Amino acid sequence: MITFILGALATIVVGVMVWLTVSTISMISKVKHLEIQQELLYREINERFDIINRQLDQLVRAINRRIDDNYSYTDSRMDKLETKLTKK
Repeated sequence: MITFILGALATIVVGVMVWLTVSTISMISKVKHLEIQQELLYREINERFDIINRQLDQLVRAINRRIDDNYSYTDSRMDKLETKLTKK
């Protein structure tokens, strides 16, 4: 009777050990997969940030160019007006 109980307990212990081993291996695999996904996500975020940053720089340069053009145009108009007023 005691050998049966010891055998059953041994079987249960071996089963639990196998289950724990399989669960641990599965968990390690999932963790590795998540680490890869995290790295891919980090790269994607950085790439999008770089794209947005470049687009913002282009917009700022375009706006600055337009402001400079407006100043230049206004200055030339003022010079023309000044020339007309001084001729009279």
